[in-house]
Amino acid sequence: MLKVDPLNIIIAAAQDQELRLIRTLENPHGIQATAAELAEAVLPSIVFFEDTFAAQIEQICISGVSAIDQIGPLLHQQTGAEVRELVPKLSSDQNLSGESIEPSTMAAIAGALLG
Repeated sequence: MLKVDPLNIIIAAAQDQELRLIRTLENPHGIQATAAELAEAVLPSIVFFEDTFAAQIEQICISGVSAIDQIGPLLHQQTGAEVRELVPKLSSDQNLSGESIEPSTMAAIAGALLG
Protein backbone atom coordinates (compact mmCIF):
# COMPACT_ATOMS: atom_id res chain seq x y z
CA MET A 1 0.00 0.00 0.00
CA LEU A 2 1.18 3.48 -0.82
CA LYS A 3 -0.41 6.52 0.87
CA VAL A 4 0.60 10.06 0.01
CA ASP A 5 -0.19 13.19 2.01
CA PRO A 6 1.33 16.69 1.84
CA LEU A 7 4.12 15.80 4.29
CA ASN A 8 4.76 12.07 3.94
CA ILE A 9 4.67 9.06 1.69
CA ILE A 10 3.73 5.97 3.68
CA ILE A 11 4.61 2.54 2.32
CA ALA A 12 3.30 -0.69 3.81
CA ALA A 13 4.13 -4.09 2.32
CA ALA A 14 2.74 -7.49 3.23
CA GLN A 15 3.76 -11.00 2.29
CA ASP A 16 1.61 -14.06 3.02
CA GLN A 17 -0.91 -11.98 5.00
CA GLU A 18 1.88 -10.63 7.25
CA LEU A 19 3.07 -7.02 7.43
CA ARG A 20 6.73 -7.12 6.47
CA LEU A 21 7.64 -3.48 5.88
CA ILE A 22 6.30 -0.11 6.87
CA ARG A 23 8.20 2.98 5.94
CA THR A 24 7.45 6.70 6.09
CA LEU A 25 9.29 8.90 3.62
CA GLU A 26 9.40 12.67 3.58
CA ASN A 27 7.36 14.13 0.73
CA PRO A 28 9.48 17.16 -0.24
CA HIS A 29 7.16 18.11 -3.13
CA GLY A 30 3.96 18.07 -1.05
CA ILE A 31 0.66 17.98 -2.88
CA GLN A 32 2.40 19.39 -5.96
CA ALA A 33 4.42 16.18 -6.44
CA THR A 34 4.26 14.81 -9.95
CA ALA A 35 3.59 11.17 -10.71
CA ALA A 36 7.22 10.74 -11.80
CA GLU A 37 8.51 12.26 -8.52
CA LEU A 38 6.31 9.97 -6.45
CA ALA A 39 7.30 6.89 -8.43
CA GLU A 40 10.97 7.85 -8.06
CA ALA A 41 10.53 8.30 -4.30
CA VAL A 42 8.95 4.89 -3.69
CA LEU A 43 11.00 2.76 -6.09
CA PRO A 44 13.96 2.27 -3.69
CA SER A 45 11.56 0.91 -1.04
CA ILE A 46 10.04 -1.48 -3.57
CA VAL A 47 13.50 -2.71 -4.59
CA PHE A 48 14.49 -3.05 -0.92
CA PHE A 49 11.39 -5.17 -0.20
CA GLU A 50 11.96 -7.41 -3.21
CA ASP A 51 15.65 -7.91 -2.40
CA THR A 52 15.18 -8.40 1.35
CA PHE A 53 12.23 -10.79 1.19
CA ALA A 54 13.01 -12.46 -2.16
CA ALA A 55 9.50 -11.68 -3.36
CA GLN A 56 8.17 -9.68 -6.26
CA ILE A 57 5.55 -7.00 -5.62
CA GLU A 58 2.33 -8.24 -7.21
CA GLN A 59 -0.10 -5.48 -6.33
CA ILE A 60 0.23 -1.81 -5.37
CA CYS A 61 -2.73 -0.04 -3.75
CA ILE A 62 -2.50 3.76 -3.75
CA SER A 63 -4.31 6.34 -1.62
CA GLY A 64 -4.13 10.11 -1.48
CA VAL A 65 -2.91 10.56 -5.06
CA SER A 66 -5.17 12.44 -7.43
CA ALA A 67 -3.12 11.46 -10.48
CA ILE A 68 -3.66 7.69 -10.15
CA ASP A 69 -3.97 7.43 -13.93
CA GLN A 70 -0.45 8.88 -14.25
CA ILE A 71 1.43 7.16 -11.43
CA GLY A 72 -0.23 3.78 -12.02
CA PRO A 73 1.39 3.15 -15.41
CA LEU A 74 4.79 4.35 -14.13
CA LEU A 75 4.76 1.97 -11.18
CA HIS A 76 3.44 -0.87 -13.33
CA GLN A 77 6.22 -0.28 -15.87
CA GLN A 78 8.89 -0.29 -13.13
CA THR A 79 7.56 -3.26 -11.14
CA GLY A 80 5.14 -5.24 -13.31
CA ALA A 81 2.65 -5.03 -10.44
CA GLU A 82 -1.07 -4.37 -10.75
CA VAL A 83 -1.67 -0.80 -9.57
CA ARG A 84 -5.07 0.29 -8.29
CA GLU A 85 -6.68 2.87 -6.08
CA LEU A 86 -7.04 1.62 -2.51
CA VAL A 87 -10.34 3.36 -1.94
CA PRO A 88 -12.39 5.15 -4.58
CA LYS A 89 -14.11 8.43 -3.70
CA LEU A 90 -17.54 7.71 -2.19
CA SER A 91 -20.41 9.85 -3.41
CA SER A 92 -23.08 11.18 -1.05
CA ASP A 93 -25.54 8.44 -2.03
CA GLN A 94 -23.04 5.67 -1.16
CA ASN A 95 -22.88 6.28 2.59
CA LEU A 96 -25.21 6.98 5.48
CA SER A 97 -23.87 10.48 6.23
CA GLY A 98 -25.03 11.84 2.89
CA GLU A 99 -21.65 13.53 2.35
CA SER A 100 -18.86 12.81 -0.11
CA ILE A 101 -15.95 11.04 1.57
CA GLU A 102 -12.39 11.50 0.37
CA PRO A 103 -10.50 8.26 -0.32
CA SER A 104 -7.76 9.09 2.19
CA THR A 105 -10.34 9.09 4.98
CA MET A 106 -11.18 5.45 4.30
CA ALA A 107 -7.67 4.23 3.48
CA ALA A 108 -6.90 2.73 6.89
CA ILE A 109 -10.18 0.86 6.98
CA ALA A 110 -9.76 -0.47 3.46
CA GLY A 111 -6.17 -1.47 4.19
CA ALA A 112 -7.27 -3.44 7.25
CA LEU A 113 -10.02 -5.17 5.28
CA LEU A 114 -7.58 -6.17 2.54
CA GLY A 115 -6.01 -8.33 5.10
